[in-house]
Amino acid sequence: KHRIATFLAIVSSALAPYNGIYRVHLILVGDTSEGKNTIIESLTKFLEGTNILITNEDISPNALVYFKEVGSYDGKVVYIDQMDSKELRQLLQATSKKGISKTTTIKTVNENGDIDFIAKRYFIPGQAVFITTSVIDDMSITKYQQYRRFLKLYVRSTPENRDERGYVSLSIGDEVVDDTVEVKTTVTLDDKLIFLAYLLTRPKGAKVRHLDPYIKPLRDRIGEISEKATNVFIVLVRNLVRVVDIARGKTIADKDDLDFVMKWFKIDLVLNSFVISEREYAILDAIAKGYVFFDEIRDFLDMPKKILRECLFYLDDKGFVSHIKDENGEYVWRLGEKGKKLLNLIDELRYEDNGVISERIVEKLKMLKEKINGNTAYIEDVKRWVDEDTFKLLNNVKLIEVDMETKKVTLKDFNHNVHIIGEQNGSPNR
Repeated sequence: KHRIATFLAIVSSALAPYNGIYRVHLILVGDTSEGKNTIIESLTKFLEGTNILITNEDISPNALVYFKEVGSYDGKVVYIDQMDSKELRQLLQATSKKGISKTTTIKTVNENGDIDFIAKRYFIPGQAVFITTSVIDDMSITKYQQYRRFLKLYVRSTPENRDERGYVSLSIGDEVVDDTVEVKTTVTLDDKLIFLAYLLTRPKGAKVRHLDPYIKPLRDRIGEISEKATNVFIVLVRNLVRVVDIARGKTIADKDDLDFVMKWFKIDLVLNSFVISEREYAILDAIAKGYVFFDEIRDFLDMPKKILRECLFYLDDKGFVSHIKDENGEYVWRLGEKGKKLLNLIDELRYEDNGVISERIVEKLKMLKEKINGNTAYIEDVKRWVDEDTFKLLNNVKLIEVDMETKKVTLKDFNHNVHIIGEQNGSPNR
């Protein structure tokens, strides 16, 4: 999934200039040594040595507007490693405008020897594709605005994609490489030329708005949680569908393009609408399962303290969670209404797509089975045992049957009609 996203981001550099955010900007977030750079560089290697790829490990705040040698940012891919410690002042412009500009005051000496000040404007046209990584997720107001323009994917390795030494490994061609040693790539000059020819011959645009009726049902479900989030969702979906279409050499997107995007990125697109990733989702899920103290959440998710603290207070600021202090002065974390609704939406989507429900809902079902005598109970009793949103979820995924005439609920035998899998650290895509 992460490599597909990187590929699509690169292909979006072929698009002709358009209004607003029209390219796919990508940020991979995750702990150190999880393979974020390995994933990105497995694709950017095809562009090394060309004038398309711009790479920077150390970049100053105003550097983007001073890259005069690029001429135009259109058609360029800017790969910046580790955004956490960097404040790029023109990044908001760079990811949403048709150029980057900056006006500064310059001290001069006139012909009479007097000191004078003049305004000088710097401008570089075009919009590049920006690909970057992050570990800590330091969500300042500026970073929050920037990340609304990015597709944000969480990278967390599992034992299956680590070698016997515990290193994250990734296959390129016939060789397996890892991000812990310097390796020789299997990308040859011929490979680069073929990829370059492919990239430069992509269509410059594609029509996608006629697919909006297919997008609307999920958009409306997101809107029930936050209408503001629907704007981010629509932009991300349209941009990905447009790029999938031109990657296939077409100029009019079809349902297959949309289905491809939803197959790989549906859950991520929902989370990105609220400017969060799977990492924040995992924290919400842990709290819902009863891990309410900081150390409990950290141990359950095996997450570094600093990262967990940043994420918790970010989620608190956005209304997904809240916290109070107990008698010992320790924070107790709780889900807010927004967080409950988001978890239920993800659970619904997982069930609809794969027939899978989360462990959290399984526990609710088990509790109901113990309380309901003969598999039937009154609606008001069931709503008292589970919250309103969970009741709605169980009804939507048809795990309970509601009879409005008799005001009764019948619990279905979920052991037979639902495929239940255990979650790994709350990840909704596994």
